[in-house]
Amino acid sequence: MFSAVFSDELGEDYNGALSVVASRRLLREQAALHREGLELQGVFHHFDEANPHKAAAVVLGPDETPYARCPFLFEFTFPNTYPMKPPHAKLLTRDGRVRFNPNLYVNGKVCLSILGTWAGPSWTSLSTFRTVLISIQSLLCSNPLQNEPGHEHETSSDCDLYAAMVRYESVAIAALQVGKTLPPCFEPLRALLGGIFLCNYSVYCEMLAGFVTCEGRLDRRNFRDSIGPGLPRSHELYRQLSQKHAGALNDAFFHYQKRLFEARRSAF
Repeated sequence: MFSAVFSDELGEDYNGALSVVASRRLLREQAALHREGLELQGVFHHFDEANPHKAAAVVLGPDETPYARCPFLFEFTFPNTYPMKPPHAKLLTRDGRVRFNPNLYVNGKVCLSILGTWAGPSWTSLSTFRTVLISIQSLLCSNPLQNEPGHEHETSSDCDLYAAMVRYESVAIAALQVGKTLPPCFEPLRALLGGIFLCNYSVYCEMLAGFVTCEGRLDRRNFRDSIGPGLPRSHELYRQLSQKHAGALNDAFFHYQKRLFEARRSAF
């Protein structure tokens, strides 16, 4: 289900030959996430039973951020020596053009100190997959340009420009990816993604509609030419899902609601 090439690129320590310690640790972490998941925070995960060193996650952008309610897909590969080394993370929500965040590269690289790909507090054997998921979601903040070194206190119009671009692309790419072919590792989460799109459709439309009247006030050029296609694309996707896949759409909606209900119930 997951790409074998992806593991090969990382070296032999990521080839799936998990040590006994790594296997037991991952089983404990899976059980802990099942008992106390992150669904209420907008983070969903799936471990591949056939490849226990692989996992996939859907991370929703928090409200009051340019990423709000948009799903970002990440693939994880755990090393054979886990937890002595961190998992490898890769962003799969991308189009080869947009850099959603200074810490999320166009090629899918995820820069976090806990993953050993960014300066700061490093991974220890006490760190967990749960910690990684929370850290990744923390990147999806209200002012992403401040994640760039040297711009930590940036409050200029460049911040507004970058946030506006990210807000649009989050809908155009992340929210609408459910209508495209997904990476194989996310097929088990397709119903969940459909439910997310349904539940937040009005939010996406509202976000896109906010760009219709833009005339270059934020980005030093006419924003309308590049923004316009996004709104009809979201309408068309909703129409197609509603008319051609009504049954699957309802299943997706209820699947998402069920996940949230179970998460709320376990929280009490």
